[in-house]
Amino acid sequence: MPHQTSSNFASSTNSNWLECTWLSLTTSFLSAKFSAVVFLFLSLYLAWVYEGCRRKLCRLPQNGRSNVLKSYVDSTVNAFCANDAVRRLARLYGDSLFTFGQLGMFAVMVKAKDNVRDYCNATEDALSMEAAAEDLLQLRHTVGNQFCDETYHIPAIRQHMNFHLRTKLPELLAEMHEAFRDELDHCVSTSGSEWVLIRISKKIPQIICRSNSRIFVGPELCRDPKYCELARNFTDSVITWGALIRILVPIFLRPLAGRIFRYFHRHRERMLEHCRPLIMERMADQQKLKGQQPAHEDMLTWLIQSEAPENGHSIESVAMRMLNINYVAMHTTTKAFTHAVYHLASKPHYIPILREEAETYLDIEDPTQWSTHSLSRCIKIDSFLKESVRLNGLGAMYMPRKIVRDFTFSDGSVVPAGHFMALAVIPIHEDPIAYGDKADEFDGLRFSNAIMKERSTVSSSDGGGAEGLEAGTESDSHWAHRLTGPSPNFVTFGGGRHLCPGRFLASLLMKSMLAYLLLRYDVRTEVEGVRPEDGWFGPTSSPASRANILPAGDIDFPCPRSLLHKRPFAAS
Repeated sequence: MPHQTSSNFASSTNSNWLECTWLSLTTSFLSAKFSAVVFLFLSLYLAWVYEGCRRKLCRLPQNGRSNVLKSYVDSTVNAFCANDAVRRLARLYGDSLFTFGQLGMFAVMVKAKDNVRDYCNATEDALSMEAAAEDLLQLRHTVGNQFCDETYHIPAIRQHMNFHLRTKLPELLAEMHEAFRDELDHCVSTSGSEWVLIRISKKIPQIICRSNSRIFVGPELCRDPKYCELARNFTDSVITWGALIRILVPIFLRPLAGRIFRYFHRHRERMLEHCRPLIMERMADQQKLKGQQPAHEDMLTWLIQSEAPENGHSIESVAMRMLNINYVAMHTTTKAFTHAVYHLASKPHYIPILREEAETYLDIEDPTQWSTHSLSRCIKIDSFLKESVRLNGLGAMYMPRKIVRDFTFSDGSVVPAGHFMALAVIPIHEDPIAYGDKADEFDGLRFSNAIMKERSTVSSSDGGGAEGLEAGTESDSHWAHRLTGPSPNFVTFGGGRHLCPGRFLASLLMKSMLAYLLLRYDVRTEVEGVRPEDGWFGPTSSPASRANILPAGDIDFPCPRSLLHKRPFAAS
């Protein structure tokens, strides 16, 4: 019996061993077969991508491009030092068009003054801003067709918001004042003699969001933490995930990736949840008060007053327009003002100069009494902000366009359809012909000095007749030196047919915030005189997010390592 049991056990063991061996061999074979199929699929996909890129590259300008493999190597390197790469290529090729590789794309870069003018004046059916945004950020997948197709928010900004800025400014200033107090004052010592370390990059977005939202959606929502969180984070999430989907996800899987993104973020549903009651109220007002002054003057009302899209002003349509407005209003203004605060904190010798101007033209006791006229007279503050955005923009590639049909520049250069073009903003803004030998160095009074020099010349040439000309009055002829004044050498707000319609609101808000900061606080960087370095990822840049400033008083302001010190201010 024991012998039989042992024999059965041995037989069973051999059988199990054979089964395991067979299973292992079968699994290995299937695994190898699967790996071979995957490898074949990837090889075919890469070959298809390679051939497509080879054909596309053959039609691009010779400058800056090479074979496909080297172009992809260059684009990978450029992803981590795009600013230096664009400077190098601009020096190498001068005013000629050149090709600049980035992860997943190749763009034709424009630098020459005449070419910039041609580029900015091109029609949408030749160089499309909307098609470029949809492709580069995959907007139709991440936020949907309605977000992309309806554009009636643009005339609402141009015709209604800009017209009402003068009368809406007191509300904006009142909200800005309250936002500063809520975000910063509790962080600064009441003694006013101690410097306090603060993370400024977390505070500025809050202040800008509340100030803008006071005009966009009124007092009901502008202080709602959940609404403000949605308005602040919408743009960054769309830009980040849209770029990742474009670079990493195959074309046939992008709709699925977009659905997953929308499912988790729920931007549309959350905006509807917040805005539905207000939109319904504004629509009811419009029905009751036909031809009369509306009860609420805000962006929701102005959108409803604008020419209706094909399907009318539905609640969902207006809510999506508000998402679009927040998309463009928050991102650029927040970065631009954070850059300016870093410059101010690291270059404290500008503080007394700018503060003196603010004290001269603005009510130092009550900021809600400031006006568009008094703010326009602060040409040094305006100059400081313009110099900051000149040297610290949104990235190395500005105003991207998709070429809808072959485009010919005035110098005869031709760029084929299907590609992307962008302005080489860094060499444009650092052009020594336009800005002198020290074009790449920060000079906060560069533009105000130019205005005063031209005024002095006018005054001398007319025998002193222009001596009474006030800075910032309607008769001021030096618009090109202003923050909102476009030129081929300054393209922060676009140019030609595509000037940013919201630039006046952005300019007013940034000037008001900088003046408020100057009158209420002293600021400096944690390492005195050292400005926190900008962060770069691919062709985009951002102000340092982990730096702090040092204030003494009651404030916590959004900036990299800086010191803030509170000053007496009667309005508090």
